[in-house]
Amino acid sequence: GIQRQMDVQNPCCTLLSLGFSGCVAMPCVEAQPISKAIRRLNVGGRVLTNLLLERLRLQHYDLSENWLVAEDMLSQLGEVSPNFEADLFSDFERVKPRSYVLPDFQKSFRGTVEDEEERPDRNESEKPAGSHSGPRGGGGAATTKRPRRGSVPSAGVERQRVRLRAERVAIPEALFRPADHGLEHQAGLPELVKQAIFAVGSEEVWRMHFGTVVLCGALARLPGLKQRLVRELRQLLPARWPVRVVMEEEPELSVWRGAAALAREPGIQERYGFITREAWDAHKAKTSSGSSVGVGGGPSG
Repeated sequence: GIQRQMDVQNPCCTLLSLGFSGCVAMPCVEAQPISKAIRRLNVGGRVLTNLLLERLRLQHYDLSENWLVAEDMLSQLGEVSPNFEADLFSDFERVKPRSYVLPDFQKSFRGTVEDEEERPDRNESEKPAGSHSGPRGGGGAATTKRPRRGSVPSAGVERQRVRLRAERVAIPEALFRPADHGLEHQAGLPELVKQAIFAVGSEEVWRMHFGTVVLCGALARLPGLKQRLVRELRQLLPARWPVRVVMEEEPELSVWRGAAALAREPGIQERYGFITREAWDAHKAKTSSGSSVGVGGGPSG
């Protein structure tokens, strides 16, 4: 877990939560947050999914009513570029095109990913006219006929595919450069962490202990995100400060595991006023029965 990766002599860290509605950088001392130093980026999993939906609607399929499919597509195909500028100027030559096979909701209820060379039926003539592979084109178009909105392909029809290339790195780049996607006055993840650390206090000897960044949230699974964050934090923070980024194998469960560990601590109920489920159900039943007295008959007493 996270505790095995932490420095036992340093009680300070910066928690970076990459969530669905946004990302939060939270400096902590002995697992207690420093409220005045918390900083938030209003870009999270939903914003990235919306950006992908917009791109798909222009070049592939309209999945607005099935945004969970787009979210799964992003989680399986998305990655963080180690150098987005280089990818942009090279026409995304480094990025490998991959296809997402859409679920038909008859025999399959989740999409699958296949590489271009894995497709036995692939040929050059199948690529529709008007598709592009450059940074503005988005890496191609769907390989089958566009269906009517809301239609479900029959069992005998070939599974529909979406071919992505540039989108695989361009969409997650919003976490690092939100202004490129029209999200003005928002700092990227490295700058967000820096702002949170510098808001801890004015003394450098105090700030420098928060260079250990703990990642949590499902977006932390994006390939390349951890390495990119380390590299850019190293450029932003003073060279004499130690910089580390740690995360669990399943970062989307880190918060739940932390809450479960907290609930098992002795005396936690008295310290935070927690109650058991049995006590809560008994209180709810008592409140419900008490509120039903006199219902429809006017005030009692």
